[in-house]
Amino acid sequence: MQTIKKIRTSSNIHTPAEKIIDFLGEIRELFEIEDIIQDIDWSIEVIGSNKLYDPVFGEYDGTEDGNNWINYGVSMSARKD
Repeated sequence: MQTIKKIRTSSNIHTPAEKIIDFLGEIRELFEIEDIIQDIDWSIEVIGSNKLYDPVFGEYDGTEDGNNWINYGVSMSARKD
């Protein structure tokens, strides 16, 4: 019976997302302002959970920015037709 050896991957091979998470973790230590630390933690969580490009509907309901974003998408799709 042959023994199959596992191929080890180098520990310096990282995805772009992993590199950003590492960077955010490093700069997190430079701040003392709690709001900034919470924002960095949130960013790490979003990137780490692969939800970076998921739409966020509830947060923008009824705001001018949210409405502008929705209306821009509608106007762009109307141009294609």
